[in-house]
Amino acid sequence: MNPRPTAPKAAALAKLRYAPIMPTTLAKGLHLFQHFFILCRCNLKRIDVFKNTKSKYGVLAAFTKGLQEAFRRAKIASRTFDILTQSEGHILSFFAKDMPDYTIGFNVVPQHMSFEQLGIPHVALIVDCATHYPEILESKNAIAGFVELDSCGFYRQCGQKNVFFFPHAICQKQLKSVSQMSVKRDLDVVMCGSYCDPEPIREGWKELLSKRAQDTLFDMAEQVLASDNLTHLQLFVTEMEKHGFFADEIRDKEIPAFTMINWLEMYIRGVDRVRFIQAIDGYDVHIFGDQPERAKWEKALKGKKGLYFHDEVAYEALPDIFLRTRAVLNSMPTIKRGLHERLLMGLSQGASVLSNNNVFLANTFHHPKALLNIQLPNYAQANELLAGAFANEEERLIDIEAAHEVIRREHTFDVRVKMLQDVLPKLSTT
Repeated sequence: MNPRPTAPKAAALAKLRYAPIMPTTLAKGLHLFQHFFILCRCNLKRIDVFKNTKSKYGVLAAFTKGLQEAFRRAKIASRTFDILTQSEGHILSFFAKDMPDYTIGFNVVPQHMSFEQLGIPHVALIVDCATHYPEILESKNAIAGFVELDSCGFYRQCGQKNVFFFPHAICQKQLKSVSQMSVKRDLDVVMCGSYCDPEPIREGWKELLSKRAQDTLFDMAEQVLASDNLTHLQLFVTEMEKHGFFADEIRDKEIPAFTMINWLEMYIRGVDRVRFIQAIDGYDVHIFGDQPERAKWEKALKGKKGLYFHDEVAYEALPDIFLRTRAVLNSMPTIKRGLHERLLMGLSQGASVLSNNNVFLANTFHHPKALLNIQLPNYAQANELLAGAFANEEERLIDIEAAHEVIRREHTFDVRVKMLQDVLPKLSTT
């Protein structure tokens, strides 16, 4: 498969898009100090942040705050800009006085803006699958950090060499001590997140595709749900590279490949969440999310007992909820070589984490009462894992504390800043 030709069409799916506005008075002067900037770039003395104000629950704002706090501890200067509300001229006036070595942002790709003409490398830290941000392939100065390794490999196949693995992280100060974690926990299992409805996707496939092509997509989904290492990206690319009926149908019907990949991902995520919750028996499950979605949950879960619905909460409120929680449900069926911030946040507050097993987790955490990883596709194993973790609270907290040591060593924002200091000088966009 050669995804590049489909990228411009798929770019309409991107979550953040910015118009290529460059006032003439600014454009005239860009070439005068572009060369100066390249010569004077220092080793990570300043990284300016483009904030993302569109994320649900304030997740990306919290990530940005954590990263900038780590910048300060590392003596890296950093200013914050909002390229949705601040003009390019306003931002460039700051750059003219003190040019950053890089700009950076979570799920922000400032494509076709004046900053590209300046040659300022932009580090796009993408917390979603790579196919949601095809504009990275068209950006002249983009360096992309992905939270899972498969997106890195996929974009390298697409011709984008400036990519690196940048897993999720949390602030070290969020890690609770044993005494702080030794509290009464009144919530058995907690899931925080939206309902991902697979039904509209299933109906869309029915309208667009032949029965044979639909079955191919359903088969891909089941393979991903049953594996700790196979991804939807791998399977889709493999199917397209066969140049068989499926690839012909996608091409003949002019369906952008990235669009189809994103639909497949969302379908898998929706099915996984329902199967996970359906499998839990004998424990209350608390779902924090949009109240209008409650009816969809109840319909999908077919009258399941022991469900409790709560209003959605901001990301910064999660520690208080997870401190009351015995196990956090971490559905991440499409991430096979990476982890989710829910997992780190849950562990930080002393909750065990019930999750899909994957090859990254298997090689990172070895604490069976802290990380309760089901061996796919055996969702029913969740009950056995929960019972084993809850049987002895002292042993459970010993495993949690050991997992904290792994997080301190490998998964804090301070560690991620050191990663940037090591990786970015090796990746060149000029």
